[in-house]
Amino acid sequence: MQKEKALKGNVANYEVTIINNNDPSIQLADTEGILKEKLETLIGEKRKGLKFGITLILRMKKETEDGNIYREPYFTCKAKKVTNKDEILEKIMLGEEEILNRIADWLSESSQWVIDEIFRSLS
Repeated sequence: MQKEKALKGNVANYEVTIINNNDPSIQLADTEGILKEKLETLIGEKRKGLKFGITLILRMKKETEDGNIYREPYFTCKAKKVTNKDEILEKIMLGEEEILNRIADWLSESSQWVIDEIFRSLS
């Protein structure tokens, strides 16, 4: 579902339905086909290629003596450039790997935080 357009239609945000709100790797894998299909449509329209990024917004929870603390970090990949349809799936998978590595780094550096819920998945 398209959320916003900017720069005369050259930039757009799309929100992907949350399929699994507890596991980022399952969410990313389950929405891969949706993202691939959308990017194939867009690259067909643009003809010069395009750049895309993937973002997951998570709610993280940490239990303390005073109760639960929540944070909502954004996990994104670097923008990926594709010039033809054959590159799309590989670039999506690279973006997903970056996001999962960033989540793992955040969890390992921030003691006792756990994933509470996936809020949004954006492309």
